[in-house]
This record gives sequence, C-alpha cells and structure tokens, in this order.
Amino acid sequence: MNYALFDDIRITNQLLPLTYLRPVSEIRIGINTISEKWEHFLGGVSHHTRDYLASRYPSTAAGACTYINGALIPEKEIVEEINGLQPGEAIRKGDDLLAYHSRETTTLNGIAEKVSIARETALEVLLIDRPWKIFQNNGRELRADFERLSGGKSEKISDRFTAIYGEENIFVGKNVEVKSATIDAENGPVYLADNSRIAPGSVIRGPFALLEGSELNMGARMRGDITIGPRCKVGGEVSNSIFFGNSNKAHDGFVGNSVIAEWCNLGADTNTSNMKNDYTDVKLWNYNSGRFESSKSTFCGLIMGDHSKSGINVMFNSGTSVGICTSIYNANYPRNFIPSFVKGSANGWNTMSVKEASRIAERAMARRDVEFNDSDLSLFEKVFELSASYRRS
Repeated sequence: MNYALFDDIRITNQLLPLTYLRPVSEIRIGINTISEKWEHFLGGVSHHTRDYLASRYPSTAAGACTYINGALIPEKEIVEEINGLQPGEAIRKGDDLLAYHSRETTTLNGIAEKVSIARETALEVLLIDRPWKIFQNNGRELRADFERLSGGKSEKISDRFTAIYGEENIFVGKNVEVKSATIDAENGPVYLADNSRIAPGSVIRGPFALLEGSELNMGARMRGDITIGPRCKVGGEVSNSIFFGNSNKAHDGFVGNSVIAEWCNLGADTNTSNMKNDYTDVKLWNYNSGRFESSKSTFCGLIMGDHSKSGINVMFNSGTSVGICTSIYNANYPRNFIPSFVKGSANGWNTMSVKEASRIAERAMARRDVEFNDSDLSLFEKVFELSASYRRS
C-alpha cells in the first residue's frame, strides 16, 4: 500500500510561518517529526504537498493510495482504523478530513473534491492545526517517542561530577559528552542523541531531548517539555519549547512556550514573554483569518519562522509571530505580528530583498557546512511573493 501525508491547506495556513518552507508533516514535535512518526507505524511514507514544495518533498504515490492528513499524530488505534479503509472510504473528525483511501493518484486539491461521504471516527485524535499545539503537546510526544526510540543499547554517563536522577529514564547515544551537569529524569525521560554535548553547569529536567550534534552551553537551564533539534546551540533558560534544528540561542535569556524553526539565531539576552500580566488568554496571529486568535491558554510565547534573527536584548511580547527571513533589533518590544522578509524594530520596518536574505542564509548555512542552493533561492522567491501583502499592511 502507498501512503502519502497530505497538506490540508486550511491547516497549513493556520500553521504559518512554520509551514512556508516545509510540509505540515515535517514539523518536529517530541523527538521526531510527524512524518518520522508515521514511518515508524507504516514504513515508507511520502509527502503530498503544495506545488512549490513538491520538488524538495516529492510524492511517490502512484495508483491506489491512502492519503493521511499530515497534521495528524499517529497512534496505534487510529493507524489501525486507517489501515482498515476500503477504496473510496474516508475518515473525518468533525470538519477535518483525516484519511482517504483513493483508487487512483489524486491531486492535493482533488482529495477533498473526491470525498463526498466520510465516516466519523469515535477516537480522540491529536491534530496539530495551530502553532501553540506544538509546544502544548511536546511533553506528551517526548514520552511517546522515547518509548519507541530508547529500546537500543544506551551508553553510560561516566562523568563523576554529573548528578543523575531517574537514570532508568535516560537514553544516551554514541559519542555523547556530558560534564558537571545535573540531569533530572524522575518526572520525564531525557534523550541524548549521538554526538550531542552538554557543557558544565547545565541543569536539565525531563521530558527533554537533545538531538544529534546539538550542544547545551555552560550554565544552560532546561525546565522540561523541551526539544532541541539537530545541530543547535542553546544556552540560558528554556521552558516548554521546540527548536526544529540548525538554530542558535547561545546566550542567556528566557524562551518559553515557543517554537523556533530552522536557521534562526536569537541574540544575547533575547527574551520572550510567555504570559500576560493580567493572566488573560494570549492571542496569536492567524494567517487564515488575517486577525489575532485566542490560544485559549495563558501561556504562549514566540513563534519564529525559518532564517529569522534577533539582536541583543530584543524583547518579544507574549504571542508574537515572526515570519521567515527577518532581522529584528533594538531593545524595545516589536509588534506581535512581524511578516516575512523585513528588517527593523519597534521604530519601523523595511523590506529585506530576496538577494539580501539569500546572502545571510548562505553565510549562516555555510557555518554548518550546508550549501544554500538554487532550490533554496526558489523557495525564498516564492515565499517573498506569497507574503508580499503583509509587508504592505
């Protein structure tokens, strides 16, 4: 059977700016991306995404195929229900199409058009259809992914100056370096992937994942429900947040209830507010409606798109959404919605050209021996076009 994870366009837009440069299923939550979770349950899966992303995330669906909503988190029961679909059958949860077994290859827009009748699943499912659902459910997914991934042989932490609590809940990969740290896994697992490094003075509370090639700088304070994706450098204080990968927060400063995409850099003493002084629900920009939407939670920090940067002492208000390829500076609070391809501060914004953004990205990626190529340039050009109306508003 062929399986393809499709982008529900309504959900894709609600997850912007995180989905400008990736399918929904490439969002990291817990240890794995959503697509990696599906691969565990189903074997090979491919993407069924928007046209401008298709060259980077191709679909291998051919002929009969089961199309699965890329925002759906797989669990044993819903996987079994999806595998029980007969050709032409579909499953919904409320207004959301979860899966459709097509008799033939179907276009992205054609999936919804072909589904005239879908049965309602009785299962409780998790659909990542808003940015805040990523950090809200990160602890849950860290635990679930840890159960799947920690079955192999764990290395030992041999440093005699490191204090360990709940050692049975810690998985250590190959070539991991830990010095003079405190690791508390009594209330949640800690996953240290191959070639990760924890510098002296770091304090970690699970659930927590430090993925391959990533580093915690000296004195880092990790307060739990945190994922540090591959090849990141993180310091300071972090709580209930996800770094997708290849991003830096190397210095002091607080990041809480936040999602940081790839190739971002938070300057020294950048801070995020994750709660309002009046304890009311935090609102976040919704690209679908073009207005701020309540998160129905008192906790929501920063949502930062790929290739964005903040200078030293930048302060982000609760519920700030930052697009891709931005450069933010000045210690004053910038506004809560910052579109893509801009540079500036609370005092004013200027458009950042694709050429300038590409130069910055090329230098940043080269620091990790990754080439900025024609495909990256093409994506920048497309998103610059897609986001133009927000820069004019």
